[in-house]
Amino acid sequence: MGLNAGATSLVFWTGGGHENANALTYAKLHLLYYKDNIAWGSNLDTDFGLTWIDQEDDQVKK
Repeated sequence: MGLNAGATSLVFWTGGGHENANALTYAKLHLLYYKDNIAWGSNLDTDFGLTWIDQEDDQVKK
C-alpha cells in the first residue's frame, strides 16, 4: 500500500501552463488459501488518484 503526491508551480510562465497538485493511492494485495487438496490464490491491484488544476472550470479530476 502507498501514497504518492506531486505538485507543479509556475512562476513567470508565459507559455500558458496551469499550476496543479495530484495525489495517488494504491494497494497490491495477494491472498493464498490452502486446505487439504485445495489451493486458491487471488490478487487485487487497485489505484485511485485526484488531480487539482488551477483553472476556472472543472478543477478536480479523477
